[in-house]
Amino acid sequence: MKTVQQDITCTHPHEDCFGRGQVYRTKCTVLTDCNFGGRDCPFYKNKKQYEVEKAELRARELERGIG
Repeated sequence: MKTVQQDITCTHPHEDCFGRGQVYRTKCTVLTDCNFGGRDCPFYKNKKQYEVEKAELRARELERGIG
């Protein structure tokens, strides 16, 4: 099983990204590589959007009897 590296520095300007570290706000806690060839991060979500999508997923899982 591959472990996610927790010390990747993110250079993208999304201060409200759900994947930013709690203590070290420049660290990405989700990805192992934040280099997208000069393009913006395609995985960016703000924390509110992430929480909404996570709640929607939980609701779908409960409907299916998964959770």
